[in-house]
Formats: sequence, C-alpha cells, structure tokens
Amino acid sequence: MKAINIKWDTTGNTEVLETLPTEVDLPDEKFEIDSYENEDEFLGDVSEYLSDVYGYCHYGFELSKPFPKRNYKVSITDSAAYVIRASSEEQAKYKAWEFFNERQPAFSIEITKEEAEVEI
Repeated sequence: MKAINIKWDTTGNTEVLETLPTEVDLPDEKFEIDSYENEDEFLGDVSEYLSDVYGYCHYGFELSKPFPKRNYKVSITDSAAYVIRASSEEQAKYKAWEFFNERQPAFSIEITKEEAEVEI
C-alpha cells in the first residue's frame, strides 16, 4: 500500500517541497493491515511514519487502496445473526442501528468479529 497525494507542510519553502515525495510505499512489515482495529488507528500511524521519516509535517494524504472492511457478527433480539461489513466496530454499530431501527423500534445489539449466515 502507498500513501499518495501527500501535501507537505514546509512553511512555504518551495525548494524543500520539491525534494519531498508525493507518494511513499508503506513497508508491509510496519503496516500489517490485519493488526489494526480501525482505519483511524492505521492513518494515525501512517501520518506519524511520514513525519518521522521525512522530517516534515503534512496537511494530509490518501491511501492507494481503501482500508479493508471487516465482517462483524451482529446478534439481534430476534436471534438471527447478520453480517455487517465496516471498517470499525463503531461504524458497524451505527450501520446496525440504522438498518434495524427502520424494522423494529426496540432491540439490543451485540457485535463480535465472527462469521454469520446473513449479510446486510
């Protein structure tokens, strides 16, 4: 994976800006995607890595590939199990609330990282 479209903060020093890369290969051994709980944690580590390696802060960057979505098993009071694909548990909870709030006004949600039979 790469950090791309990096916007460096060189406080107006165009000579330095011209020497900095606009895209950087992220070392696989440092950025094992499966070891991250969510996209925000991953982006924070990439941001810190870029600043540490190149010695300058930045205004932002993009990733060459989207952060992978994960399956979260959602157990609902109707005892069915559903799968929600999301990049974080928080996003999975929100999607579950959105989906089930339209169908049943009172329910409880338990989310785990297990496989289930039905994907929503």
